[in-house]
Amino acid sequence: MPRVVSLAVLYGLWELAARPTKNPTFIPSPAAAWHQLLRTSSTHDATRGYSGQLRIEHLGVSLRRILIGSAIGISTGLKHIDLPRTDISPDELRSLPEYAALRNTIGHAVRAAAALS
Repeated sequence: MPRVVSLAVLYGLWELAARPTKNPTFIPSPAAAWHQLLRTSSTHDATRGYSGQLRIEHLGVSLRRILIGSAIGISTGLKHIDLPRTDISPDELRSLPEYAALRNTIGHAVRAAAALS
């Protein structure tokens, strides 16, 4: 039930934001957005979608570009990554200043919380 109410509130806010604007390109009404979605997703008046392609075809091209870009980015990132040491003993870890500062901060927070209760 809360989801339905949230969607109804969102729809109402969208409708209220779209009404006072004189330029529907800035904030189109929900009905105009739905109409455009249907128009670009199917064939109407011998016009096929947007720029001669259906929305699903545009989506396929966009997803292919995302996958290719992600593969290039991941492969480039993995090539330049230095994996951390995993054989650090607890004694070595305790001697690191960052660990000591973190341990002191946590200790102070725990003592302060205990004093409040």
